[in-house]
Amino acid sequence: MGRRHLATDLRAVAWLYAGQWVADCPRGCGNVEKRGRCDDNTTGGLDAARFYCRLSHGGCGLTCGVDWPYRIAEIEALVLARPFRDTQNWRPDEDLIDLVGENMRHGIVPTGALEDGGPSRRLLSIVDNEVQAGALESAQRPAIERGH
Repeated sequence: MGRRHLATDLRAVAWLYAGQWVADCPRGCGNVEKRGRCDDNTTGGLDAARFYCRLSHGGCGLTCGVDWPYRIAEIEALVLARPFRDTQNWRPDEDLIDLVGENMRHGIVPTGALEDGGPSRRLLSIVDNEVQAGALESAQRPAIERGH
């Protein structure tokens, strides 16, 4: 059985892939660990406080800390509103404004835009990656009915 190697100078960075939190091994062995239950009914090597690159799944055995984004709830609210898992992704170089823009390009709009709030109503205001006004709840844009 392999031995776990504790490294305090390396840290994994959590990101969203297909609606699931994952992290790449910071040692660069090529392994990616998931948070929670995996398809093979094991528990992934990522949790709230640490990253463990599981030897049993092709990893190198590294155990280290993990960095999570500051705005997890907001990131999840925007990304998980997307109906298709293959689009439910977020990388640390993206901010909330990037995610809102991606959503809107794909027909997912803040729910306030679907309500009658008048032209002066502020649907969503993000300043310095902080939500200042509005809410992040999103919905599919209603289909446009076309007359024949």
